Amino acid sequence: MLTSFDAPIMQEGGALRFMRWDVFSKHVELMIEAVYLVWGVFMLKAARKPMAYLSFLSFTLWANLVHGLLMIPQAMMVGMMYKMGTDIAYCIVLAIGLWVLMPKGEEV
Repeated sequence: MLTSFDAPIMQEGGALRFMRWDVFSKHVELMIEAVYLVWGVFMLKAARKPMAYLSFLSFTLWANLVHGLLMIPQAMMVGMMYKMGTDIAYCIVLAIGLWVLMPKGEEV
């Protein structure tokens, strides 16, 4: 929501500017924020009942892994190497964390 209201903290020179890959139209950024907000709500629900949300957790694992791996060459091509420690690291660490914590084999 911060990007939609032109919050200075999200603009060039702002403390949280690193969280934006690029500046898009406000409606595009709001759409992305809404998707991630809903995704976060479902992650909280899944944390309480992981067995009921295995498919969602599996999707989250693979979506974040593929997203993070795809961003590596993209960050290199456009000179945004700092993304390795922000967006890319977040996606890959989340995927690895889910893989480690998800029930496997006999637990399912």
